Amino acid sequence: MKTYVGLSGRLSHMGGLYDCINWGIALVRSNHTRVVKIARLRKGEKIGRLIAEITSDGCRFLPMGREIKASQLIGGGHAKN
Repeated sequence: MKTYVGLSGRLSHMGGLYDCINWGIALVRSNHTRVVKIARLRKGEKIGRLIAEITSDGCRFLPMGREIKASQLIGGGHAKN
């Protein structure tokens, strides 16, 4: 099972891929942030991978996105929106 997390500063959103992308697009369009990063987590893994970033230019998928610890994505001090 995969879970996706949208991250922007102190805000985060967990859900499906398209849900996180739509959340990120809305956040960027409303000028709350300049960049939203989307990460993918798999159940039981301790490391997730950044797979996309959303800016005012659009959504860009990162084929070899960097790894990030799951603890930083989930409960790492981010406020859920």
